[in-house]
Amino acid sequence: MREKWQPEHQRRRMVNWRLVKKATRLEMLQERRVLEQELQHHVMEVRVKLDGMHVGSKGDAYRQSLVECAALTSENTALREALERQTSIKARLQRETEEFLEQLRPVDSPLLPPTLSSHNKSARCVQLPKNESSFYFTPFTKVEYDAILSRNEFADSPPCTATIGKILGWTVHYSPLTPTAPGGSLTARARFTRRLRCSLNESWGILPRLGKKLWAVLVTPRSWGLTQTGDTFCQVLQDFSQNGHVMVCNLPGEVSLRYLVLARHRRQTRSDGKREDTYTMTIGDSQANTRNRDVEGSSDDIQWVLEGGIGSRSLRWTNQPSMSSSTSGLDA
Repeated sequence: MREKWQPEHQRRRMVNWRLVKKATRLEMLQERRVLEQELQHHVMEVRVKLDGMHVGSKGDAYRQSLVECAALTSENTALREALERQTSIKARLQRETEEFLEQLRPVDSPLLPPTLSSHNKSARCVQLPKNESSFYFTPFTKVEYDAILSRNEFADSPPCTATIGKILGWTVHYSPLTPTAPGGSLTARARFTRRLRCSLNESWGILPRLGKKLWAVLVTPRSWGLTQTGDTFCQVLQDFSQNGHVMVCNLPGEVSLRYLVLARHRRQTRSDGKREDTYTMTIGDSQANTRNRDVEGSSDDIQWVLEGGIGSRSLRWTNQPSMSSSTSGLDA
């Protein structure tokens, strides 16, 4: 009896929630119409007053300019208040929606499907915005995290490259195609260097605090910017320290590209006594997350990138009041 009652109870809750959401939306639309009418009324009054004024001197012109500035300021204030009100209501609806869905999850959406929970109880479901497909993620161990970053020999000791020219002020160094492993895929590697008038302490206060959307995109499809466009999305999944993260990056499209990226920021002193900041990002994977994808099955609208895409940026102090920036990249 209880099993039959629960679905019916959940259905009623969903119906009530949708009715409340619809009523709130109608209320917001009505309020918007009222505000727009009031704004138009005020603007018309000001314009009528301005049309009736005769500019006969510089003083009259100055007073007319003051009236116009006051009208524009009033219009700007009204629009700003309306936008803030709309933003506040939207944020409240979003918060209430998330809380409601969180209440439904224990009954309707278990954290793990039975096949996944049977072999990996530490996996958790990761929800992505804009109706992108969710996936299950198992946290990396510290050993796995360090091992993947330690294999990033390209970031720590770039291969021999040839200087081929400059682009946008950066000196370009390029190395021949090399296989990632015997019989594996070929990779193209390049380094870009330039001198910056900025101290390491100043860069320390800026770069680590940039939003994740401004971080480097390691992999893009061939159609990116042409037929496939949109905002890239990065979400932190795991923190090893203040400067060490595991993230998921998603590039939306008919077939969305998705990859796990391990990021780390290190400050160290080289053998010559010069300080150096290194920002490293590399695509990585683990056996547990491979099993998660195997259990979930393949999807026609998601392509996981599992190799390539190494990015490293080194900021090195020089003798002059500046620093040398070296940005490296790898593409599979």
